[in-house]
Amino acid sequence: MKYYSMLIIGVCLSSKIYANSPAKREVAAELVQKLEALDPNIKSHQTEWLKVRQHLEQAAQQSESTQGLKLSAQHILDQWMGLRYRILDETDAQYWALNGESLTLPRAWFERKGSRWVVQYSETDKLRRGDNVLQKEFDPFSKENQKAGEWTLPFEKPVTVITQSKPLSAWNLELSQQASKTLIIDNEKVCVEKVWFWLDKSVSQSLVSKFESGLCQAMLLDLRDVFGEGREVWPALKKKIPIAVITNQGTREGAARLAASLQKDAGAQVIGEPSDSDRQLLKAEDLTTIRWKLVVIGDGGQVKPNDLKRDSFLNAEGVDDLKEAALAYLRKRILD
Repeated sequence: MKYYSMLIIGVCLSSKIYANSPAKREVAAELVQKLEALDPNIKSHQTEWLKVRQHLEQAAQQSESTQGLKLSAQHILDQWMGLRYRILDETDAQYWALNGESLTLPRAWFERKGSRWVVQYSETDKLRRGDNVLQKEFDPFSKENQKAGEWTLPFEKPVTVITQSKPLSAWNLELSQQASKTLIIDNEKVCVEKVWFWLDKSVSQSLVSKFESGLCQAMLLDLRDVFGEGREVWPALKKKIPIAVITNQGTREGAARLAASLQKDAGAQVIGEPSDSDRQLLKAEDLTTIRWKLVVIGDGGQVKPNDLKRDSFLNAEGVDDLKEAALAYLRKRILD
């Protein structure tokens, strides 16, 4: 076992200012405690573990915020060669899937990037993918916004949106169905499907029915940032049609396994970024000092895209390069 200590901390600044924050120290201490209880490799590799523990404690002293600590801790744990971990907080949809709590949204999802919140996906005409809001003026997961019936978003021109509160499982099926579109290319029906984060049994059944009914002569399947069940709830397809699958680094667990399976068994064209393919979520532990989940994941291979492209929506002002590439591939297959 080897710990690569040169890859230590990604977001560790202003140590003199933030060194005395008790909240971050308490979070790091609980994180260490959870890891020592979960990982049997620690007992047999004490030297390597002591380095990991030291770096986690340093991150608590030096990180600017708990978000900075999360990024640093994840980076440190990525180098630990024991069990593999992922740290989830409220900004990750998988956190809400595992929690089962109601989630207030305006039919859109926001991703935090530094000091900005960015619209990641939207099924409302008022918001589009890539729109930026300022973090200091807006937090979609704050207690205040999670109780509000509408949000006023601080764009250059403020936008007011109506919100609803429901568990992610309900959001997931509703928004996946709303995102579904049908395009006609040379008299062929192309189903364009976006799974909203959780590829569970209900969403899989909805998608598979389109294959079996003959509604789709080709399919674009967007699995970016999708997790959970996948191949296990997706039956063998009775016929092959042109399929383009979009992935990014957030495509994980069952969704990544499905992408790899469609690529191998159905000849699907995978477009986007590589993603872990064979891993499964093994265990999830809640932290009490902060609303984080420490998730244990299994080992596995990678989804290797046929067409490697970066998911660049943050700079695209609403233009989706991966979706355009997927449609171009399907158009070529149909016209050929």
